[in-house]
Amino acid sequence: MDKKIIDFDENDKRESMFHKFEEHPEIAGTLMAIDTGDYGNTFRIETFDGKTVNVGSYTALANKIKAEDIGKAVKIVFLGKEKSKTSKNSYMNFQVYVKQLKGAEK
Repeated sequence: MDKKIIDFDENDKRESMFHKFEEHPEIAGTLMAIDTGDYGNTFRIETFDGKTVNVGSYTALANKIKAEDIGKAVKIVFLGKEKSKTSKNSYMNFQVYVKQLKGAEK
């Protein structure tokens, strides 16, 4: 079998499906789903400009976003890394805002 060398460039690179809070500390949109996987929950958000973004599972988020928030508007603000008060570890801290979308009241 003849192997050919393939040249890759920037156009061939795939970006992560996950939101990078270090680069973009805030995300807002509609919480579309909470997907459960081997490494915790993934929060699927459709931004207000129509893009679908996945937000990884961080303990500080998992405690603030609930299943009943699906379909609501959410805004997640990355507050930075903080040192745990109970261990030597640090964690990513977030502020979460949740609001019922207008016209979607139950």
